[in-house]
Amino acid sequence: MNSRLGAVDVKRTVRSFTDRDCNSGPRALTGSAWLGWSVLVWLLPIAGLIGAQSSPTWAAILFAVLGSSALGAIFGGYVTTRMRGRLEREEAWRTRLIEAADNLNGALSRVLRTLGNLLGGALSREPLRSEDGTLTEPTAAALESVWALLNEVGVLLSHLELLFSADSNVYSEGLETMRLIQRTAGLLEDGPPLNI
Repeated sequence: MNSRLGAVDVKRTVRSFTDRDCNSGPRALTGSAWLGWSVLVWLLPIAGLIGAQSSPTWAAILFAVLGSSALGAIFGGYVTTRMRGRLEREEAWRTRLIEAADNLNGALSRVLRTLGNLLGGALSREPLRSEDGTLTEPTAAALESVWALLNEVGVLLSHLELLFSADSNVYSEGLETMRLIQRTAGLLEDGPPLNI
């Protein structure tokens, strides 16, 4: 026999082995055992091509290498997919947090601008109250828009509380800013006449 097995010799060897040892008697292979041997039979011609001797050692090594590579690829793909999914979820969560904080910041900026315009007019000697102590029309209109914007800020702040928690710095700073604006608007609306 040649030192190299040809594909025909390997098939003949495997067929005689499977006919004699696997298909008859109490040692007959069934189920997964037969499946394992059928895969090995498929690899034996490859072993014959790479120069294996009459023992199927090279085929077993080749089968182990290919099997471990396939399992490694499957496991690596699974881990990569899970990691990518987790990273995408974390990125989406961060985006939601940033958008919620940005929405609150925009609403607070609008309230502060309105309040700043009102107080800026008072500094330029425009009275906030008339001679009888009631608010002037521009002051009343500006305060009405401040209170409407504060209602919007309250809704955005509750959304921020749900996302960040009531213990977070973002929520506590937003709440403190809203309370200061409410106090300032309340002083302008109900306080003594201001003659700035």
